[in-house]
Parts: sequence; structure tokens; C-alpha cells
Amino acid sequence: MKVLVVSDTHGDAEGFKRAVEAEHPDMVFHLGDIIGQKELFEEISQVPVYAVKGNCDSFLSDLPDDLVIDIGRHRAFLVHGHRHDVRYSPETLVASAKTEMADVALYGHTHIPDHIPSYKGVTVVNPGSLTQPRQAGGKRTYALIMVDDDGEITVTMKGID
Repeated sequence: MKVLVVSDTHGDAEGFKRAVEAEHPDMVFHLGDIIGQKELFEEISQVPVYAVKGNCDSFLSDLPDDLVIDIGRHRAFLVHGHRHDVRYSPETLVASAKTEMADVALYGHTHIPDHIPSYKGVTVVNPGSLTQPRQAGGKRTYALIMVDDDGEITVTMKGID
């Protein structure tokens, strides 16, 4: 199984479309600031899109603040991150993931890609942003989670031009 992980698209579907065309995922996790485009992203990808509410999504949005989804032998905790102090430390995020019995924590908000293979026993991933990158070099990024036949996961950080 192949899971495309994106965040902070801020109403711009072009980068998402390019990532989908490159990866052909089985499902998509969007970590917030989707700005009302969940249905459009499902139409573009033709696979299920699981999305959480970001700080720029309307307070009227019906997206959940967090989701817990089993992928292979792992449990993923999806949030935007603005309520978990992710700009400063993964500590609060990881504590929340553990409360949900998750061993993978996925977040956005910072627009800066990050992958910590194990922080207190939890894999932490921020895919960055496909539209407004903030890291040095300014590459638009996403993450790819591959689930093998044994249910184990591999995380790869990728970018588009």
C-alpha cells in the first residue's frame, strides 16, 4: 500500500495533482489547511482522502481536528499541529499520539518537512508544504508511506519542482 501524505496546500491543487501523478497512491492523508478542497482532491486522486482541520481552515469546516488510522501493523495519528506546539518540539504531539495508542504521528503547520524515525518510540513526520515551503531551498515537498506485505512501513520524503 502507498500513502501520500501532504499538508498546507492552501487552496492550490496544482502541486497535489503533480504528486498524485508521480506516486499513484492508494490513499491520501492531508494534514490541514486544505481550504475546502477535500472533494476536489478525492476527484483528482481517485482514492480516499483523509483530512484534518488546519488553523487556516474555516471554523465552519466539518473536518475533524485529528484522526487515527491503522496502516499496516501501525497506527497513525493525524493532526495539523498548531494545537500541539510543533514549532518548538514534538513532545506534545508524541504524547497525544501515545494517548491514542499510535506509533506514527503525522503533522503539518510549519511548512517545513521533517522525519524523526523514532522519538520516544513514535515515528514523527511532517511532509512540509506543496505550495508554500519555508525551509532553506524552498522545495515543495510531501511524504510517502509505503506499507509492505508484512505491514511494516517505510517513510520517504519527496519533492516536486
